[in-house]
Amino acid sequence: MFARFFGPVSHIPIQKWENAPKDAWCKVTSSGILRFNHRLRGQPREWAWVLAQCLLHLGFGHFKTGNLSRVYVAACDIVAVNFLSNLKIGTRPLDIGAVPVGLGSGSLHSLLNRLRDDGDAFKLALTLSTAGHEATMEYDNTRIIDHSKSEAAFAAGVREAATTAIGVASGEIKSMSDRAKQMTIIRRAWKWFIDHYPLLGGVVAAYDLVEDRDICHRLKIKIAAVDIGLKEIYANPLVTMRFEEWVFVMGHEILHAALRHDKKRMGRDPWIWNAACDFVINGWLIEMGVGQMPAGLLHDLTFKGKSAVEVYNILCTDIRRLRKLSTLRGEGACDIIESDQPWENVDADNFVRLALSRGFDMHFSQERGYLPAGLIEEIRAAMMPPIPWDVELGHWFDRHFRPIQEVRSWRRFSRTQAVTPDIPRPIMIPYDTMKDGRTFGVVIDSSGSMDRSLLGKAIGSVTSYSIAKKVKDIRLVFCDAHAYDEGWVKVSSILNRVRVRGRGGTVLQPGIDLLEADHDFPKNAPIMIITDAQCDHFKIKREHAILIPAGARMSFVPVGEVFRMR
Repeated sequence: MFARFFGPVSHIPIQKWENAPKDAWCKVTSSGILRFNHRLRGQPREWAWVLAQCLLHLGFGHFKTGNLSRVYVAACDIVAVNFLSNLKIGTRPLDIGAVPVGLGSGSLHSLLNRLRDDGDAFKLALTLSTAGHEATMEYDNTRIIDHSKSEAAFAAGVREAATTAIGVASGEIKSMSDRAKQMTIIRRAWKWFIDHYPLLGGVVAAYDLVEDRDICHRLKIKIAAVDIGLKEIYANPLVTMRFEEWVFVMGHEILHAALRHDKKRMGRDPWIWNAACDFVINGWLIEMGVGQMPAGLLHDLTFKGKSAVEVYNILCTDIRRLRKLSTLRGEGACDIIESDQPWENVDADNFVRLALSRGFDMHFSQERGYLPAGLIEEIRAAMMPPIPWDVELGHWFDRHFRPIQEVRSWRRFSRTQAVTPDIPRPIMIPYDTMKDGRTFGVVIDSSGSMDRSLLGKAIGSVTSYSIAKKVKDIRLVFCDAHAYDEGWVKVSSILNRVRVRGRGGTVLQPGIDLLEADHDFPKNAPIMIITDAQCDHFKIKREHAILIPAGARMSFVPVGEVFRMR
């Protein structure tokens, strides 16, 4: 914590204190000099306490006011001693007093006012001085120093000590004095986000930085890459770049992990999706002023303000540009390494959501800098838990099948009023007109690639929502290369009576045409299509929805709503 006081940035000279009082230990001057009584004999832990108390006056910037009155120095001594008591640094010498009762907390300003009003407390505070009957702090105009450097050195020392302590607690570092792990330029860029950027610091803490040239050679990583499943970010130590450029590279990979670009691919081409995300991320980092972008990375001002999906759609139509693109992993390679390795004892999505939420609040509360509007939208979307696919499917049923209203009817008297049988009373029955046309069509892909378990899950969800919405009959069609019309099927018996037919090709248009051409099928009834997405292009003129597996992607842009089953 105090090591930087004796480094090249903020060097604190130590001098002998000639003519020092017999009961004095040490004092600190405004010129940044520690003067100690070389005649006094003390234990090492006692000297550690005394030197730390003097150094804290420099680290806390107590000399900045220019007012070194006796009461002010006494208040500063209370602040320093309170800090040392909580950290348990060294041992307080017996001839140095303890903090007066009632002054164990509070700001320097409040302590100063208290000592001015309370003479007894002021007399007790004078015993905290490390210079005997003299003040711990002394003004010296022989040497002028910049006290902000001492404050910065102490702040940096606190950060390093806290980081090392966390490393010891996690088992990454053996002890507080262990220097086995060298602080390379890559690791310094990595630590920069933990120390200076709370928005991404929480996500950084969950990942391991791997600087291994053999691993990078085996994975063919040119500069850097990220494996979200293994919670590892790879950096090639053979690459020569400046610190600001490594900060940019680390921010690039951390944003890939924080925004879960591996899961958002949703069946898109991995290489084009990776390039689209790179264009968006690099633009954000340049706008935020995080580091400096190395030469050769993907950046285009025409994509400013666009999402990764929009950039992906543009890149799909520009084959010439795709041939020239290169990620941090290299030309034609994805720096987003997708693996199915689940995180141990923790849900990855929930962890990232919580880390982003806390970092987002800290970033704005501490005014840490500008954030692009696109990044704010992405973070807010990532902070919200995703709606399960079956809930989204339920919303689709709500829009197409409103709850059936009940009306009073005198056709059948209610028998609930048995005490007054001679008084006719109405009964509430469903409104008949709302039951007319309460149905929909289901086209099921019965090709050989269709998974039976997936088919059962889809049919089960459709059946349960149909029963809840009081849909009694549905029009069922199996289709692969040909359409197999099952006719009108009772919803309550669909799971037991339906038999899959076909198992041929992947053309669903015949089944759709069969329903649209049928005069008995209501014109306003929607169509539900259940497929594994490995089908040919089809067109539907009426309202429809498509159920496909999670991670699958249609070979064309669908018009209706798409629900991804998990």
